[in-house]
Amino acid sequence: MTLNDVSLIVTAGSRPGYLKELLNGITQYLPEATTVVVNDDEYNHYWFNLPRKTIWLQTNSDTFLTRKRNLGVQLADTKYALLLADDFLIDSNARRTVIRMVNILDSYNNIDVISGTYNDRRYEGFLEVVKGEYIREYQLDETKDWKLTPNIWQINISTNFFLARTEFLTRVPWDETIGPIGGEHADWFLDVKAARGVVAWTPGLNIYEQPKNPEMESPDYRKKRARALEGHNLMLKKRGVKRYVSFGEQP
Repeated sequence: MTLNDVSLIVTAGSRPGYLKELLNGITQYLPEATTVVVNDDEYNHYWFNLPRKTIWLQTNSDTFLTRKRNLGVQLADTKYALLLADDFLIDSNARRTVIRMVNILDSYNNIDVISGTYNDRRYEGFLEVVKGEYIREYQLDETKDWKLTPNIWQINISTNFFLARTEFLTRVPWDETIGPIGGEHADWFLDVKAARGVVAWTPGLNIYEQPKNPEMESPDYRKKRARALEGHNLMLKKRGVKRYVSFGEQP
């Protein structure tokens, strides 16, 4: 099976070493896919050996993550789009996983998003909103919750590693007022839920991160990540709640 119907949406910034390894992995293991890189840092495509089918968009410094994702989707001209971060590990396991994801969307027209796991950590389940109070995540119960097929469950939140129909991502974009980073995750999945989008999960769709190495990051990366609370608070205000309750916590 080839992956000509897939665009790889890579949002990049301040981690050139990781991005270099990601692009090398795509060249070796996902060469048929179209790679769409949206980068907001000073380095540009001349720094890298790009996969054969690459679209590189250089944006203004400190572009919101939500904006970068939407720009990536707008540049995708394939049936499916795979959401990636610039520190993901692309290897033979990643190829097998992406092929399985494509097979699922090809086989089930009612599924809009098929999600995976990250570093084998379970992060799939549901979102409950109590207006004026909280948003709560709760974990999928495979023995009780709704099955779309004998081995595929319907959920409404997952990790940020998923394959979606590009048309669906165009119809349900990320809210670009949420930023610079943080808060966009739950906010988008709540928008998907409101749009009656179908998000699905099945065991074994996993991707790993590259080994941690501070030398692969720009000096300002940690400072940018530390601003995540800004976006998180914007999301809480938008949703009219006071707090966010993560998996395993009590409201």
